[in-house]
Amino acid sequence: MIPTYKKEIEYTSKKNLIPKVFITLPFGIWLTGLAFLISFHFNPGTHVLLIVFIFVFTVMWSALGFSLFDLWLWVMSGKEIIEVSDGKLSITKRVFLFKRKKVFDLAHVRNLNDSKIFGFKAALNGLPYLGFENGMIRFDYGMKTFRFGNGISRLSALKIISEFKESRLFSKSNFE
Repeated sequence: MIPTYKKEIEYTSKKNLIPKVFITLPFGIWLTGLAFLISFHFNPGTHVLLIVFIFVFTVMWSALGFSLFDLWLWVMSGKEIIEVSDGKLSITKRVFLFKRKKVFDLAHVRNLNDSKIFGFKAALNGLPYLGFENGMIRFDYGMKTFRFGNGISRLSALKIISEFKESRLFSKSNFE
């Protein structure tokens, strides 16, 4: 039997106070608005067209709230798991029991390195100063660039990349 080599890195993204406040405050406002909208549904003197409008608005308001809730959970307790084994690179974002996993074939991964985005362009790249950057490690896969390592420092990103280079799981072509 051929031995399978595996490398797994798990880390919690940086949790700053500012993103927690920026997400918790709108989420609280959303909950208050939802309670207000639901109270309209049970008002006996409301016109039918107004009830239909409020129902449609409540559905849209709820969709916004579920997106905020997902983001709030990620900011409070999200983890990223990077796993390399059997010629595959998988990036899993985990919040409690919920997982989002992307799997990439290492034969098609190119230009694996740290994201060298600084200055004004970095400010536009997902608000890194608030902890919402797209990731410090990037690679090209086909015609698209993917990023991971959300909330880690550049030094940590360089350490992870050097661990990848030292492992026997990546080839030289993955870093070119």
